[in-house]
Amino acid sequence: MSVIEKHWLTFQLIAALNQLHQNEIFHGDIKPENILLTSYNHLFITDMVNYKPIYVSIDDLKTFKTYFGELDNTSRCYFAPERLVKKEEIDAKKKESVQLDAGISMDIFSVGCVIAEIHMEGEVLFSRSKLVMYKDK
Repeated sequence: MSVIEKHWLTFQLIAALNQLHQNEIFHGDIKPENILLTSYNHLFITDMVNYKPIYVSIDDLKTFKTYFGELDNTSRCYFAPERLVKKEEIDAKKKESVQLDAGISMDIFSVGCVIAEIHMEGEVLFSRSKLVMYKDK
């Protein structure tokens, strides 16, 4: 892709995310597989469902796999580190009144990872092991 095409995709991705958030929609699973591109280079975000959890137990990869697909230590990761919490923290986090705001910031993290990957010629920015390392810090 040319530099101008990368900028065009970046603009469209940010605009699409802004439109979602203005309508108070948290996507929760933004990754290249959920972004469609037409032959005219028009971008669409897909897989909008409201049942994916904002917070996932760091120890429960079965739940993660159910909602977000495979995630081994070497696979690409677009998941914000603050979404991984200890199992006992999930109920407390769900009761917080800022849950939508938290989800929106997590979407922004995911879009940033996708944009970085576009501009880095497909190089992986985060893997699961890196994500857990950032979470632990």
